Amino acid sequence: MFDILLGFIHISIGVFTAFYAFIMPKNFLYDFLYIEYTILIFILWCIYDGCPITYYYHKYTNKIDYEAIIKTDSPLYIIGDNTLDIILLCSIYTASIRSKVLPLPLTIFYLLMKVFYNFFVKKNTLFLEFKSCTHVKVCRPYIINLFFFINILLLVYIIYKNRLKLY
Repeated sequence: MFDILLGFIHISIGVFTAFYAFIMPKNFLYDFLYIEYTILIFILWCIYDGCPITYYYHKYTNKIDYEAIIKTDSPLYIIGDNTLDIILLCSIYTASIRSKVLPLPLTIFYLLMKVFYNFFVKKNTLFLEFKSCTHVKVCRPYIINLFFFINILLLVYIIYKNRLKLY
Protein backbone atom coordinates (compact mmCIF):
# COMPACT_ATOMS: atom_id res chain seq x y z
CA MET A 1 0.00 0.00 0.00
CA PHE A 2 2.84 2.39 0.86
CA ASP A 3 4.36 1.70 -2.58
CA ILE A 4 1.16 2.79 -4.30
CA LEU A 5 0.75 5.90 -2.12
CA LEU A 6 4.36 7.03 -2.58
CA GLY A 7 4.19 6.28 -6.30
CA PHE A 8 0.99 8.29 -6.64
CA ILE A 9 2.44 11.25 -4.69
CA HIS A 10 5.65 11.09 -6.74
CA ILE A 11 3.80 11.08 -10.05
CA SER A 12 1.41 13.82 -8.82
CA ILE A 13 4.32 16.11 -7.94
CA GLY A 14 5.77 15.53 -11.42
CA VAL A 15 2.45 16.31 -13.10
CA PHE A 16 1.90 19.45 -11.00
CA THR A 17 5.45 20.63 -11.73
CA ALA A 18 4.92 20.09 -15.45
CA PHE A 19 1.63 22.01 -15.51
CA TYR A 20 2.56 24.70 -12.93
CA ALA A 21 2.64 27.70 -15.30
CA PHE A 22 -0.68 26.70 -16.84
CA ILE A 23 -2.41 26.22 -13.47
CA MET A 24 -0.99 29.07 -11.39
CA PRO A 25 -1.48 32.73 -12.29
CA LYS A 26 1.48 35.07 -12.69
CA ASN A 27 3.11 35.75 -9.34
CA PHE A 28 6.78 36.73 -9.23
CA LEU A 29 7.55 34.96 -5.95
CA TYR A 30 5.85 31.71 -6.98
CA ASP A 31 7.45 31.79 -10.43
CA PHE A 32 10.85 32.53 -8.87
CA LEU A 33 10.48 29.62 -6.43
CA TYR A 34 9.26 27.37 -9.25
CA ILE A 35 12.29 28.11 -11.44
CA GLU A 36 14.58 27.65 -8.44
CA TYR A 37 12.83 24.35 -7.68
CA THR A 38 13.28 23.07 -11.24
CA ILE A 39 16.97 23.95 -11.11
CA LEU A 40 17.38 22.27 -7.70
CA ILE A 41 15.67 19.15 -9.04
CA PHE A 42 18.01 19.21 -12.05
CA ILE A 43 20.98 19.47 -9.64
CA LEU A 44 19.66 16.53 -7.61
CA TRP A 45 19.20 14.51 -10.81
CA CYS A 46 22.85 15.21 -11.61
CA ILE A 47 23.93 14.09 -8.12
CA TYR A 48 21.80 10.94 -7.92
CA ASP A 49 21.66 10.16 -11.65
CA GLY A 50 17.90 10.08 -11.26
CA CYS A 51 15.17 11.29 -8.98
CA PRO A 52 16.28 11.39 -5.31
CA ILE A 53 12.90 10.03 -4.14
CA THR A 54 13.33 7.00 -6.38
CA TYR A 55 17.02 6.70 -5.46
CA TYR A 56 16.39 6.44 -1.70
CA TYR A 57 13.28 4.32 -1.99
CA HIS A 58 15.13 1.91 -4.28
CA LYS A 59 18.17 1.92 -1.99
CA TYR A 60 16.13 0.78 1.03
CA THR A 61 13.53 -1.46 -0.64
CA ASN A 62 15.18 -2.55 -3.90
CA LYS A 63 11.99 -1.40 -5.66
CA ILE A 64 11.06 1.77 -7.54
CA ASP A 65 8.19 3.63 -5.88
CA TYR A 66 6.09 4.48 -8.93
CA GLU A 67 6.52 1.01 -10.40
CA ALA A 68 3.71 0.01 -8.03
CA ILE A 69 1.50 2.05 -10.37
CA ILE A 70 3.18 1.72 -13.78
CA LYS A 71 6.21 -0.17 -15.09
CA THR A 72 9.02 2.13 -16.28
CA ASP A 73 9.70 0.01 -19.34
CA SER A 74 6.10 0.18 -20.58
CA PRO A 75 5.34 2.29 -23.66
CA LEU A 76 2.69 4.20 -21.66
CA TYR A 77 5.28 5.26 -19.08
CA ILE A 78 7.88 6.23 -21.68
CA ILE A 79 5.41 8.27 -23.74
CA GLY A 80 3.90 9.83 -20.60
CA ASP A 81 7.29 10.70 -19.11
CA ASN A 82 8.53 12.29 -22.33
CA THR A 83 5.26 14.17 -22.83
CA LEU A 84 5.52 15.54 -19.28
CA ASP A 85 9.11 16.56 -20.01
CA ILE A 86 7.94 18.58 -23.03
CA ILE A 87 5.10 20.19 -21.05
CA LEU A 88 7.60 20.95 -18.25
CA LEU A 89 9.84 22.77 -20.72
CA CYS A 90 6.89 24.89 -21.86
CA SER A 91 5.94 25.58 -18.24
CA ILE A 92 9.46 26.64 -17.29
CA TYR A 93 9.61 28.93 -20.32
CA THR A 94 6.24 30.48 -19.51
CA ALA A 95 6.99 31.06 -15.81
CA SER A 96 10.47 32.43 -16.48
CA ILE A 97 9.38 34.84 -19.21
CA ARG A 98 6.15 36.10 -17.62
CA SER A 99 7.89 37.06 -14.36
CA LYS A 100 11.27 37.86 -15.91
CA VAL A 101 13.04 35.51 -13.51
CA LEU A 102 15.69 34.83 -16.15
CA PRO A 103 16.55 36.80 -19.27
CA LEU A 104 15.31 35.18 -22.49
CA PRO A 105 18.77 33.96 -23.68
CA LEU A 106 19.45 32.25 -20.33
CA THR A 107 15.96 30.76 -20.27
CA ILE A 108 16.53 29.27 -23.72
CA PHE A 109 19.99 28.03 -22.71
CA TYR A 110 18.54 26.37 -19.60
CA LEU A 111 15.77 24.75 -21.63
CA LEU A 112 18.21 23.47 -24.26
CA MET A 113 20.32 22.00 -21.45
CA LYS A 114 17.23 20.23 -20.10
CA VAL A 115 16.31 18.98 -23.58
CA PHE A 116 19.79 17.54 -24.08
CA TYR A 117 19.75 15.98 -20.61
CA ASN A 118 16.21 14.60 -20.84
CA PHE A 119 16.50 13.06 -24.27
CA PHE A 120 20.16 12.01 -24.48
CA VAL A 121 21.52 11.62 -20.95
CA LYS A 122 18.52 10.44 -18.92
CA LYS A 123 18.04 6.70 -18.92
CA ASN A 124 14.72 6.36 -20.74
CA THR A 125 13.97 8.18 -23.94
CA LEU A 126 11.37 8.10 -26.63
CA PHE A 127 13.95 9.13 -29.20
CA LEU A 128 17.08 7.60 -30.73
CA GLU A 129 19.25 5.14 -28.91
CA PHE A 130 21.93 7.79 -29.08
CA LYS A 131 22.87 7.12 -25.47
CA SER A 132 24.10 3.63 -26.39
CA CYS A 133 26.88 5.16 -28.50
CA THR A 134 30.29 4.49 -26.94
CA HIS A 135 31.30 8.16 -27.00
CA VAL A 136 28.15 9.16 -25.15
CA LYS A 137 28.71 6.46 -22.51
CA VAL A 138 32.28 7.69 -21.97
CA CYS A 139 31.27 11.37 -21.91
CA ARG A 140 28.09 10.93 -19.85
CA PRO A 141 29.69 11.48 -16.40
CA TYR A 142 31.47 14.60 -17.68
CA ILE A 143 28.25 15.93 -19.22
CA ILE A 144 26.40 15.37 -15.94
CA ASN A 145 29.17 17.13 -13.97
CA LEU A 146 29.11 20.04 -16.42
CA PHE A 147 25.31 20.34 -16.07
CA PHE A 148 25.66 20.20 -12.29
CA PHE A 149 28.17 23.05 -12.30
CA ILE A 150 26.14 25.16 -14.78
CA ASN A 151 22.98 24.68 -12.71
CA ILE A 152 24.76 25.80 -9.54
CA LEU A 153 25.90 28.94 -11.37
CA LEU A 154 22.40 29.49 -12.72
CA LEU A 155 20.91 29.12 -9.24
CA VAL A 156 23.33 31.67 -7.79
CA TYR A 157 22.76 34.04 -10.73
CA ILE A 158 18.98 33.93 -10.37
CA ILE A 159 19.16 34.67 -6.66
CA TYR A 160 21.62 37.51 -7.24
CA LYS A 161 19.71 38.98 -10.20
CA ASN A 162 16.36 38.93 -8.40
CA ARG A 163 17.59 39.83 -4.91
CA LEU A 164 15.96 43.28 -4.95
CA LYS A 165 12.60 41.89 -6.07
CA LEU A 166 12.62 39.34 -3.24
CA TYR A 167 12.92 41.88 -0.40
